Amino acid sequence: MTVVVFTKNNAIAPTNHSPTNTEDVYRRCVTSPLSEQQRLSNLQDTSSNVPLPLERTTLKRHLSLFSGTCFIIGNIIGSGIFVSPQGVLRYTESVGLCLLVWTACGLISVLGALSYAEIGTVIPRSGAELAYMREGIGSVHVRTGDVLAFLFSWASTFILKPSSIAVVTLTSSQYFLSGIMDDCGPPEELVKMLGIFLLLMIAAMNALSVSASNRLNIVFVTCKIITILVVIVAGLVRIAQGYTQNLQSGFTGTTKEPLSIALAFYSGLWAYQGWGSLNSVTEELKNPKRNLSLALALSLPTVIILYILTNISYFTVMSKAELLSSNAVAVTWGEVVLGPVVRALPILIAISALGSANGVIVQSSRYCMVGARYGYLPEIFACIQKQRLTPLPSIVLQVILSIAYCIPSNVRTLINFFSFVAWVFYGLSFVATLCCKWTKKDTHRVINIPIPILILNILIALYLILVPVISNPNFGYLVATVLLLSGLLLYYPFVYRKVEFRFMKYVMNNNVFESILLSKQLQQKKLLKQNRKRRALISTRRIRLDTTYTNVSSTSSNILDEFTESNFTPSNIFQHILTSDIDSGRHHKSNELNNHPIVHDSLSELNNLSITDDDDNDSYIEAYDSNDSNEFNVLNGEKYLYENFDYNLNSCFTLLNQNLHNWTNISTQEFCAKLLRLLRDAKICKSQTDKLIQLIHSGLPTPNNMPKSMKQILAKMQVQELFSKSEVCAACYMNINDHHGKICSTTGLKNINIFDTHVKTAFLFLLNRLWSTIKEYKQQISLNTNNNYNDIPFNILYRKMVKNTKDKEFISIMLHVDGISICKSKKMKLWLLSGVIIELPPHLRYRRCNMILLSIYIGTNEPKPKPWLKSCFFQLHQLKNEGIVLSNGIHCRVLFYSIIGDCPALKMILEFIAHNGYFCCFYCYIHGIHVGGAGGKRQYFYENGIQLRHPTSYALESIKAAETSKNVYGYLGRSILHDLLDVPLPYSIISDYLHCTLLRHTRVIVKQIYKSLSPQQRSRFDDQLRTQKFPHTFNRKLRPVSDFAFIKGTELKNLLLYGLLPNLLPYLYEERLGHIALFVCFIRLLHGKKIFGEHTSAKAKELFIKYYENHGQFFDNVQDFTLHVHLHFDRLFDQHGSLCHLATFGQEDFIGSVSKNFHGTRFHGELITYYYEIDFALRNIIQINDPSTSHGPDGPFDQAELTLALFNDINQHHLMVCSCNKPYQCIQIFRRCMVDKKIYHSLIYSRRKSSVSYFVQYRQNQYDNCFGKIKFFFTINNENYAVIENHEVKTKFSQFFKSSSYYNLLSKTIDYFFFVLCTSVSSIQCVSLSSIENYCIVFENIHHFIITPLSTDYEHD
Repeated sequence: MTVVVFTKNNAIAPTNHSPTNTEDVYRRCVTSPLSEQQRLSNLQDTSSNVPLPLERTTLKRHLSLFSGTCFIIGNIIGSGIFVSPQGVLRYTESVGLCLLVWTACGLISVLGALSYAEIGTVIPRSGAELAYMREGIGSVHVRTGDVLAFLFSWASTFILKPSSIAVVTLTSSQYFLSGIMDDCGPPEELVKMLGIFLLLMIAAMNALSVSASNRLNIVFVTCKIITILVVIVAGLVRIAQGYTQNLQSGFTGTTKEPLSIALAFYSGLWAYQGWGSLNSVTEELKNPKRNLSLALALSLPTVIILYILTNISYFTVMSKAELLSSNAVAVTWGEVVLGPVVRALPILIAISALGSANGVIVQSSRYCMVGARYGYLPEIFACIQKQRLTPLPSIVLQVILSIAYCIPSNVRTLINFFSFVAWVFYGLSFVATLCCKWTKKDTHRVINIPIPILILNILIALYLILVPVISNPNFGYLVATVLLLSGLLLYYPFVYRKVEFRFMKYVMNNNVFESILLSKQLQQKKLLKQNRKRRALISTRRIRLDTTYTNVSSTSSNILDEFTESNFTPSNIFQHILTSDIDSGRHHKSNELNNHPIVHDSLSELNNLSITDDDDNDSYIEAYDSNDSNEFNVLNGEKYLYENFDYNLNSCFTLLNQNLHNWTNISTQEFCAKLLRLLRDAKICKSQTDKLIQLIHSGLPTPNNMPKSMKQILAKMQVQELFSKSEVCAACYMNINDHHGKICSTTGLKNINIFDTHVKTAFLFLLNRLWSTIKEYKQQISLNTNNNYNDIPFNILYRKMVKNTKDKEFISIMLHVDGISICKSKKMKLWLLSGVIIELPPHLRYRRCNMILLSIYIGTNEPKPKPWLKSCFFQLHQLKNEGIVLSNGIHCRVLFYSIIGDCPALKMILEFIAHNGYFCCFYCYIHGIHVGGAGGKRQYFYENGIQLRHPTSYALESIKAAETSKNVYGYLGRSILHDLLDVPLPYSIISDYLHCTLLRHTRVIVKQIYKSLSPQQRSRFDDQLRTQKFPHTFNRKLRPVSDFAFIKGTELKNLLLYGLLPNLLPYLYEERLGHIALFVCFIRLLHGKKIFGEHTSAKAKELFIKYYENHGQFFDNVQDFTLHVHLHFDRLFDQHGSLCHLATFGQEDFIGSVSKNFHGTRFHGELITYYYEIDFALRNIIQINDPSTSHGPDGPFDQAELTLALFNDINQHHLMVCSCNKPYQCIQIFRRCMVDKKIYHSLIYSRRKSSVSYFVQYRQNQYDNCFGKIKFFFTINNENYAVIENHEVKTKFSQFFKSSSYYNLLSKTIDYFFFVLCTSVSSIQCVSLSSIENYCIVFENIHHFIITPLSTDYEHD
């Protein structure tokens, strides 16, 4: 006797507020039972520090290609082709057009099937339309996909599928009884009784075995095809005999009514319905990526051929009028052709209908199961019967509903009115396929259907929805629509609000099925097995402790090492202890002990133990066999064994290096470090962290050294408290502790929280980690290497600052200040002062792990710098005066180089007038003109010979402003930075080009250009930006202008530097395009290395002055302060270096990451500093390596096979450089290569997706610029090469501006940045890897390629 227990399924469906986690949904299953032999092998082969494997129960992949093909054919071919194929003929009114419509409908079904084949490989889930709407449409809008999927689940589970099962089984019953009874026909009651019996029989087969159901389906399909072949062969015989008079009528009488032809197509397409049935069981199909599309490709042509030949056979016997008047076409045909044998036809038709019922039950049960996975139905319907691996609860539900539909007599009417609903969901599935083209475009597709075909499928579905309603308006369609939408009344409480019935909770959480189905005898037997196991363990423990304690303790460390390196179980631990030769063979008691009867019996008892899952409230489906008295299905066995052996072995073994526990070689320190890293990466909130740690602790063997709380972990990992908090009054800026009861009128402002870093401690940890890198880069600075890249240390101001210091060991800090909103509902804003070490290489300088946070201000109003930074600057001055002593004994001095930020932040910390005030520029005395009246803005038109600010006047005027509390040439007071910075103001002020250039000016001018385009041009322009490809190092690419509301600075940088000019060429006249090109070339000249040497900044300024002078001719009211600031960028370039080294992309990333380090709406500062301290410790104290900062050695990697086609490209080169006669052994082929710390791809690298990291700029000699695609990399005699498909330069890019007045000014510069290439490959070249210089971005055109090399590669990474 076998008793099956259903308990709660552990996998909970994802919430409806987030996109579906497909793995969670897919694995909403239960644990599979293991045979006794499998259990023993698991015990013997499992290491103690690895949990016993727990297999998940899923529906087996039992459908092969043949089975899948049969499944589709069986679902398409029902009883309709035998009973009522007249629908198409009724509306076409001619034989010829009827056969054409049958063929056309088949081809249209093929198009739909191809769409299902594509989305079936993109979303390989059972449930077909249900999964596609939830995950396909849901990938665009989560709630819409969720609602549509629920409506499908509601309609298919409770109306469409059970009613279809009822009708098909009643049809089968009707024809079976007609075949065995007289011509009077069977009574209705008998038909229903037999129909219900057939339904129960098919359902029982599906519930007992999925494989049996599959084999039964193959039998049914075989019967269907044999029946059809009989009809076809007989028809072909009659054609040979000359019975072709009905076929010869051809197109005689063909209807000319468009609506009639439309209805003919409607009838024909319904006959092919079922082509998507295999998608409902995708998870049960072997190799679905291959077999799904192949099964569709085999089944549909087969059905089309069978349908057409069957209709031709009918026409050999019956005329149009006879066929239209027949109630059962196949029977009428058989009476003429088969004679007395016709009595077998109704039985064959019944078998065909029964086969369709079997297929619909399989589909409906999977729809029900998947719906429960997604949370649309109670959890019990997502369960799988563990022993037989069938969705038993879902099948039972469908059977009950189907029996209910068998009782009324008008169920066919309901199905007729609901027929259009099925095509609603087909159409939505096509829409889901279209959505996946964009949202899942990187997913591998076996079949990729063109978008026009998808749109055609959607239109066909829309047509099939409207035709029955238009052709035959009926109140029933309104009823069907209302029934469908009534599902929303259930969606809101049970899915959206997640209301649960108490009795269902009780059933799922308390193993009600187990308590009902398990007899008292079985429960007692279960307890007896546990007691026998405990007795065996007690005996084992007694023998071990009495006999072996002394011997084992002397070699505990050796035994522990051996256990941690090998696989063992509790039984062979004990055997190993007894049989070990201790102290080099001096003790040999093991053999005697091993033969001891108690030991022998205990070992035998242990070997017979079976360890399974814990029997808790979330246990899985278990099967107990009451006749198997030798099987120990002991729940909690693994935990019990480990606890007992931990206790006893702990007395023998000594913990070494504080391992996490006795059964692992992982140290507690290592485990805690990895756990901390995981907690931070997962962004688990502080309140839940301790719960997770307690859960992990409860799952470890005891005793263990796992800390029991986050506080203990932080203490063990020596995480320092880096911040001191002070609370300040928002009105008077006094410390709350010093307020002494004073009440200030804050006008609703909340108190300010300030968190100051313990500066010296933070610098000490940071410098200890980075000192070797700093020393290496300082050596390059002293030798003046890499000066061409124009980094900060190679320029005027830095060298003057260093010249004034007498210390050899020093670092210099660039300060950054910025603000960001953290809580919009409370208007809370965070301001941050941070710093970067200039002596780090640029690609490391702006990584967030290498920046240091100095002070945090959290409040609702803009900070006043002196009250905010008073304590922080006191520490900075102390650090500047005293320096810092590193762990290696080096005394390092700290210098402060500059301040960088956007204009509002600089205005705040420099105590300057705002942008709309007079003399607001930090660098000069420009006055500005107010335009536009009261609501207007100040404009700063180009002025020649503006007077610049000087350090002396800067100091005097700021002091005067502080004394008089008035605006003195823009100064409102003396900046707190005056006494700190080693480079005097204003020379040390750096305006951030991220905000000035990109987020402000570029954004404004691009939007104005966009508005000037026509709607069609805007659409094409957006498409070009959206589809543009970049190298793989670009985390962000280009965003369409229509989506500028969410654009990031990186995307604007990509647009300005690379994409703007090539994409605007077709839309703007040359004069306006030339004006924009002035600004693009100006920024590119200042962004990278010194292209024209010391004249680079002068050339850039010349371009910008022309752009600034003529700006009003092309743009309205955008000559604002941010445009004016660009006038000083050439001096920033000469004094500080290239914009790419001054950019605050890294600093913006830093403030963004810091500002997101909290959960909830309270305690922002405390949580932000808490998480920052952990991150700081992980990087600087624990020092977990950052894989993004590590690079492998230069050279090729990712080896590929040398094929004949590849060999032909390099054979000649091999003969030139190598004299061997074994080229296949000498040459090695590679897909990727590292060159100068940059990874390049090749064309044979198939995993590059949409990135283009293979189009490169290289040199054949010192002067020639060459461009091409890397075909592959190879090595010969340890020399590395690349095979490149060369594209020749077609013309100069400046030719596009030939008629522009800016041509002479632009030509030299723009031809350095942009190149026009031929689209065809001119030659194949083998070049050394050292010749490869840079990535190129390619803008493809029909007639040419426009390419531009990257300005700086690391800035995009």
